[in-house]
Amino acid sequence: LWGSGPGRTVPVDATPGGVSVGGVHQLIGNVWEWTASRFVGQHDDDDGRWSPANTLRSVRGGAFDTYFENQATCQFQSGENPVNRRHNIGFRCAVALSDLAPEVTQYLTGVADGDLADGDLDSDAHDTAESTEEVTA
Repeated sequence: LWGSGPGRTVPVDATPGGVSVGGVHQLIGNVWEWTASRFVGQHDDDDGRWSPANTLRSVRGGAFDTYFENQATCQFQSGENPVNRRHNIGFRCAVALSDLAPEVTQYLTGVADGDLADGDLDSDAHDTAESTEEVTA
């Protein structure tokens, strides 16, 4: 997808071939995306970039006008002052599933941790077995 665009930002669903496995659109190449992470790049621990005085924030993903293909990856990052505004930097709004549906998250966490109470899944398995018997009888 890199380098094949119209030379400007496009609607997020303009490239259906660029959808991630998780169904997320435009992870690379529409606009650089701000992150909350401090930009440190390749560094030496003593060079001062870890200091609180470093206010640069990491931007990732490349943009429609990125010059080099290797910059149009999620791994590549550049640093920008958070007060800067550019035509090719944006942000992605995201929310945790736990904020949208706490009950679902608790259930899924219980399944993953094996913490379901006895019988939580047994009734479903029993209902499925009964309906299978009815179909085959």
